[in-house]
Amino acid sequence: MDPITRDVRDLPEGERYLIGHDLQEKQRIIVHVIKVYTHESDETRPEGSAGEPPCWKVYEGLSDEEVDRLDEAVRLRASFTRTFV
Repeated sequence: MDPITRDVRDLPEGERYLIGHDLQEKQRIIVHVIKVYTHESDETRPEGSAGEPPCWKVYEGLSDEEVDRLDEAVRLRASFTRTFV
């Protein structure tokens, strides 16, 4: 679905608020409506949906042992960075 865009100045004075915030005339409201999937086995979920960046799939296809080795290396590197900076 395409985003819905409205300039606040085009809204009636009494409608210039959004979830507890007063809106200013020079602001714009952009609403994106996305479908939310609540169960990971939902096969109709589109790949690369707006709510899920590709980097979240970094462990996809790896075994638990492979994930543990990768995690250990990342934590070790983070420890060096904090120690020697």
